[in-house]
Amino acid sequence: MDCSPYGLGAPEATGPDGTYEVAAPPGPGYNWVPGHWAWRGRWVWIPGHHIRGVVPPIPAEVVEVVPARPGPEFYWVKGHYVWEGGRWAWHRGVWVR
Repeated sequence: MDCSPYGLGAPEATGPDGTYEVAAPPGPGYNWVPGHWAWRGRWVWIPGHHIRGVVPPIPAEVVEVVPARPGPEFYWVKGHYVWEGGRWAWHRGVWVR
């Protein structure tokens, strides 16, 4: 995890215990949505799960221009992708207290 005073990046792509999740599909037509980290006021692990349908790979990370820090009590939460509504949705980086 990026613990620099400037920002707080998402932890590595592995789960909290450092392992990758692997699970057999429950039946034909199911595909795996990999577990991933999401910011919910803090970084939380969203476990991998199967869905019926196509799961595209997580897109390449978006290069963000970080705006000026609004104050010394703020820290930057890096933008990241989260699986929402059957697709990978980009959540922009944001300054938080």
